[in-house]
Amino acid sequence: MAADEDLFEKLASSGVLSREVVERAKRMKGFRNILVRRYGYVDDRIVYEMVTGHLNDFDTFRKEVLNVLAEERRG
Repeated sequence: MAADEDLFEKLASSGVLSREVVERAKRMKGFRNILVRRYGYVDDRIVYEMVTGHLNDFDTFRKEVLNVLAEERRG
């Protein structure tokens, strides 16, 4: 298991991220890897659709982390 995937799993097991957000993060990482390694072969329309269609994934990730930090501050 790659270090970043292990990090996602640790965040899930400690209750920082939901399983759904962890799976989204793993898919985002995979998409990023395709963009970096196969840049010249990627269809720009697909990239645009993926990015604009999944911007809320970043917001969901951020909200889950901030909720845990707020709970820690209160507790």
